[in-house]
Amino acid sequence: MILFNLFQIWLVFAIFFTVKFLAWKITEDWKLPQWLKYKPWECYTCLGFWTLITIYLTFGITLELWLGLSIGIALTMLDAVAQLIDKKKKTISIYD
Repeated sequence: MILFNLFQIWLVFAIFFTVKFLAWKITEDWKLPQWLKYKPWECYTCLGFWTLITIYLTFGITLELWLGLSIGIALTMLDAVAQLIDKKKKTISIYD
């Protein structure tokens, strides 16, 4: 049972870093076709968030990986909030 839980945690982080890398490559490095030039496809935060939520929900519910589901969704939400806070700190207001 402990090995199964450790496997779920390892799987969550493997999926997380793979999807985040691919989301960065898609939004920053590769050029998207014209018919995909809208959110969430061209927004790094949006693409990473919605892709990860979909993957964790799909695998968590279909394979009954409840620990992986809960850790994955929590990690995804914390990452999205951290990105929004970082973006807000780096943005300069016109009133400053």
